[in-house]
Amino acid sequence: VLKLILKEIWNIGYNYQWQILNAYDYGAAQKRRRLIIVGTKPGIIWNFPKPTNENKTVGDVLSKPFRSADPCHLPMISNLSEKNIERLSYIPQGGSMKDCPEEIRTNSSPQRAMRRLDMSKPSHTIVHNNCDHYYHPTEPRRITIREMARIQGYPDSYIFEGSKNEQSRQVGNSVPVSLAYNLALSILNYGVVN
Repeated sequence: VLKLILKEIWNIGYNYQWQILNAYDYGAAQKRRRLIIVGTKPGIIWNFPKPTNENKTVGDVLSKPFRSADPCHLPMISNLSEKNIERLSYIPQGGSMKDCPEEIRTNSSPQRAMRRLDMSKPSHTIVHNNCDHYYHPTEPRRITIREMARIQGYPDSYIFEGSKNEQSRQVGNSVPVSLAYNLALSILNYGVVN
């Protein structure tokens, strides 16, 4: 697929560069690798942004207080079943269903189900899943839309609209703010060959 995309870019008269960037290297509190392709007209010199090395952890973004009236936080805290509370009691920060005794595990992948975030590390890649597989590092609950958004780098003033599922899709399908910002800044500051 990459070869096909690059061929089409070349066929319409653009040069191209591609690279896999990790949002964590640009200030996001998650490890999120994404393929970025940039096409330029001949004569334009452009370089991918250098990593900012502003590495953040889950603790850096979740330990700040939340606004009590935030519609993307408190109303989004889901109640867990007794069985899931029991499962979560076995899962340490950074752990998952694999840390539970076999007799209480579900049929889900033990490595991926009930992932508990670790305050001292970046998050796993945040994807749209209605918060169902990401659990708070220290509290017995799933993370909220606001917590997902903070991990993606959104300011608390940014309000997501729609159902919880729609909000989760908006957050999970977006490019982390700090990565998008650094890419945009590098495009804004490109140089031109005479």
